Amino acid sequence: MHVQCKDIVYNMSTDTRAIAAALHHQLTELIARPVLQEQPDAIEQIRRALRIEQAAAELVGSAVLSARADGATWKSIGEVLGITRQAAFQRFGKPIDPQTGETMSAAPLSDAAAKARLVIDSLSTNDWDAVTAQFDAAMRSALTADSLSAAWTQIARTVGAFESRGTTTVSRAGHVTVTNTPLDFEGGELVARVSFNDDGSIAGLFLTAPEPAA
Repeated sequence: MHVQCKDIVYNMSTDTRAIAAALHHQLTELIARPVLQEQPDAIEQIRRALRIEQAAAELVGSAVLSARADGATWKSIGEVLGITRQAAFQRFGKPIDPQTGETMSAAPLSDAAAKARLVIDSLSTNDWDAVTAQFDAAMRSALTADSLSAAWTQIARTVGAFESRGTTTVSRAGHVTVTNTPLDFEGGELVARVSFNDDGSIAGLFLTAPEPAA
């Protein structure tokens, strides 16, 4: 069996050509193995397929950047990918900080979900100092441990005792990573929204009502 992949190497940037060439090599090796009667076991086939999947993803990303360098719009790129221009930008774009002119990170903080759960656990055990110790400068000036205690007490008056937390979702919003965690209380539900800076400090802490179902 022959794999026609080499043609995609031409008319691309140097990085894209290198990725395409590596992908071509991996595809050729994977498909040629059965012909040579050296077919690997099922687990090794999964490993090779994953390597090809990763290389293909890198190729797509490099090709998108090349297209952008050639003047392609996010709308046209999104149409090829079958997604909206906003989704294409969020996946491949490099947002620029309007204040500094520097590239902003587009990836959420990797351990944000775990950090949010620790914040909620500290709140539920009245460990206010453990929470405020993670605040950035702006949060420290706006919310003290005593203020946090008073706010949690007011919540207990409204919806009763804390019972459990649900699954945390994570997203990126400009400079910060935003986490949302459903909370079950004795008499109702709330959502803990904790925002983190890239250094892991807390940039925002809110308890809000759940958004209505669509």
